[in-house]
Amino acid sequence: MKSASTVYRKLIKLANGGVKGLKHGNTGKRPHNKFAPDKEKKIAELMAGKYSSLHPALAVKYLLKEEGIKVSEEYIRRLLNKFAGETKTGNVAKLHPLRRRRGAFGDLIQIDGSPHYWLGVDGPMFTLLVFVDDATGIITAARFFETETSVGYRTLIRDHIHRYGIPAAFYSDRSGVLTPACGKDDKTARSQYERVCSMVGIEPIFALSAQAKGRVERLNRTLQGRWPKELVMLGATDMASANALLPRLIAEYNEEFGRVPRDPEDAHLQVKTDELPDIDRKCALWITRRLSKNLTCSYQGKILQVTGVANRRNWMYKEVHVIDYDYADGRLEMSCNGILLDFKIHERNSPAIEREPVPPKAIDWALDPIMKIRRQLQAAKKEDK
Repeated sequence: MKSASTVYRKLIKLANGGVKGLKHGNTGKRPHNKFAPDKEKKIAELMAGKYSSLHPALAVKYLLKEEGIKVSEEYIRRLLNKFAGETKTGNVAKLHPLRRRRGAFGDLIQIDGSPHYWLGVDGPMFTLLVFVDDATGIITAARFFETETSVGYRTLIRDHIHRYGIPAAFYSDRSGVLTPACGKDDKTARSQYERVCSMVGIEPIFALSAQAKGRVERLNRTLQGRWPKELVMLGATDMASANALLPRLIAEYNEEFGRVPRDPEDAHLQVKTDELPDIDRKCALWITRRLSKNLTCSYQGKILQVTGVANRRNWMYKEVHVIDYDYADGRLEMSCNGILLDFKIHERNSPAIEREPVPPKAIDWALDPIMKIRRQLQAAKKEDK
């Protein structure tokens, strides 16, 4: 029902101007915020051609950045609906309560892998590994890999620490590359990812469902909608060129979607420059081996032999770690109880391997285990006959 004042106002307009006086004063006038016809035509041409593959949010970004035209997402949405000859109403999605963001930058880093056709449906499928801070929503590290692998995650851990320091915790799913492959019964088993987290002081937290780490899941959907189109527009043709463009895309995303944390104090532990080589070493691949009597162990078809130790017998049968910088230049190191050892690399059956000399009185001691194995083989052959 109209109020009394509205009725009196209408009566006055009717008395002064008749029926025409009841019309709104702006009737027939062009809205002040409406684009000029030539500008509307230009936007329509751009959306029908150059930016035809972009969704409204991304189109708004590139229209302003590349063309200097500022429009709203709703305007582009209506324009696209007009092209399609339909009006989209859609259904209201069911709402789920969201976990409150962490307070400080570096409190919690959500990590995940996203396989997708990142260069369009006609391009190859590869995987984006991405780290996103829970408090600010910014991408702290990301890189494309052929698939989701341990070396990929260890590479991004190194990248994150080099740039920001050591965060308090990582939040991930229970992917096979992040958890031990030997099963739940072996409580002492650790994946390479868990070993790195333990050595550098990061708490690995595993989600029970994909919905639990919803922020990184939503980030993946957002990036799958934006980055393939942007990468193609920017000229990426393979995974290497896509990785070269990632710093630009990450910076633009963080500027657009990053937010200020509730707690201004950074939760990262800062790493000094002279400590970075040790971080690189911890992020490498560590493989456990046991030295032989000749202080040798095998790794990837080669023989590694420890050299330069004072008392060889003290090192016989020691457990060592072969450290493979598989995420960088592939160089090898060997460590035992925190001590880096000197070693040589030999091909298998190489005569260059230094064998410990056997004293004359120890010939029997050296031959006994060999003859034991020989007698077992001879007995097995007799049984076969």
